[in-house]
Formats: sequence, C-alpha cells, structure tokens
Amino acid sequence: MVVSVARMTPRGLMYGRESDHLQILARGRHKCRGDCWSPNCGDCNSGSAEELAVLDNLWKFTDGWGTKEMRAARIAVANGLTNGNLQAVEDEIRDVLDFFETLGLLVRKGAVDIDVAWNGFAVWATSYWQSLSPWLGKKRQGDETLWAEYERLQLLLIKTDAKQRKRTEEQVREAYEADRADFLERESQLSPS
Repeated sequence: MVVSVARMTPRGLMYGRESDHLQILARGRHKCRGDCWSPNCGDCNSGSAEELAVLDNLWKFTDGWGTKEMRAARIAVANGLTNGNLQAVEDEIRDVLDFFETLGLLVRKGAVDIDVAWNGFAVWATSYWQSLSPWLGKKRQGDETLWAEYERLQLLLIKTDAKQRKRTEEQVREAYEADRADFLERESQLSPS
C-alpha cells in the first residue's frame, strides 16, 4: 500500500509517497497543480492550517503504525489469528484495536478526513476488524462502547471503499473476507524492526 504524506518544513512543504523520495517544494516557487497545500501558494486555495493539521495527523499515524512496537503487535495478532490462539496475544490485540479507536475518534472529530483515513488505513482497519469480530463480540458483551469509535470508523471505511471502487458494501466486505488469509500472511511476515 502506498500512503501519500505531507509535512510542512522550514524549507517548504514536503510531500510524496511512502515508497518514493520525498520532494521539497520551496515556498511559493513551484508549479502548482492546484493540490499543493502550500500556505504561500497564490495559485490554489489549499494550504489552510486545518488542512496542514489533517496531513500532520496522517503523518503521525503513519509513523505510529510502523513503529517497532506496533509491528511486533501486528505480527503477534496475525499469528494468533492464524493459529487460533488469541488468548496469548490479548495485549497486542488491544494495541491494534486502540490504534484504530483513536483514528476513529479523530475522524469523527474532523481531525483526520475519512478519505485520508481510507487511503492510508482501510485495508488494515477493515481486515483486522473482520478478522477479530468473534473476539470483539465476546469482549464487547455488556459494553458496546468498547472500541465503538473503531466500529464506526470501519463502517465509514467500507462505505468509502464501496463509493471509491463503485461496488456495493457487501462486495467490499466479501473482497476483504476473501483476502483474509493473504492479509494475515503479509502481516505475520512483517519485519519486526
């Protein structure tokens, strides 16, 4: 998955993709495409402080998702789901769920746009939610507020995915379900460092 990222630096807006070299645009000295987010660009209406804050939040979440600790948790959860031993990895499950709970809260509060969350995290958020549904059902009995922001987030991500891909929500769910084994395999093979 390629994640678009942007961050304001002293030399200007740095943008690009996780897998590309980041490019630095000197403030006001660039060929604007209308989507540069530079606060000094006279050619576009982008670049408000709110937009930069949204992008900064995405940057922080992208960094947080890739930390050594989070990768270790993701590997443990994927292995636990694969071998059916979730009891041994409950702390790691909570780490993954809490990450998406926080992202869900930020989406609901408007600090992260749903399209930005979809672009950066839909595969993981939806795949983990679907994979952990039986476990979640047991843990949430009697308290539906547990991971309610995450639940709301993954429903929004499914709707956004359906809209973006011109599919029904059911087709999107089925596609994630069909990819579950491959998803868990990819997660279990992450580099721990």
